[in-house]
Amino acid sequence: MKNLQLYCLAAFIMLFSCNSDDDNTENIPQTIEPEVQILGEWKLISVYHYDPELEIDYSSDNIVFDFKPSNLLVVSGNDDPQYVYTNGEYEYSFEVLPATHPNGNLRHRLKVGNSSWVYLFDHDEVDFILSQIDWDGPVWRFDKN
Repeated sequence: MKNLQLYCLAAFIMLFSCNSDDDNTENIPQTIEPEVQILGEWKLISVYHYDPELEIDYSSDNIVFDFKPSNLLVVSGNDDPQYVYTNGEYEYSFEVLPATHPNGNLRHRLKVGNSSWVYLFDHDEVDFILSQIDWDGPVWRFDKN
């Protein structure tokens, strides 16, 4: 009889200790893999150079970087190769770097052709930035198109 009472008590505790919220994943932050997050069209807003210090505003232009799932970048709207890729197709690949940005975003190395870049999502006032690995190169700022 005592064992039956213990089994009933254990069953009661287990039954009522289960929470229906255990299956609810709404409050769990979802991580979007960079392979997915980078996909789509990104409008170039500006390019900032450190040496010499210079910022070029492209917000009124329609220069678009379209990252395809097949690791193909299609650039459109740019005939001037001075600071950005010209119209055309470029292969890209990337990997996660071990460091994180102070705001908590993971940094990723993105290779476009022979150039290596670090990129961050949701940075300051823009959706996406690219910066050359050596940190002396340009910083490109994009918004999702």
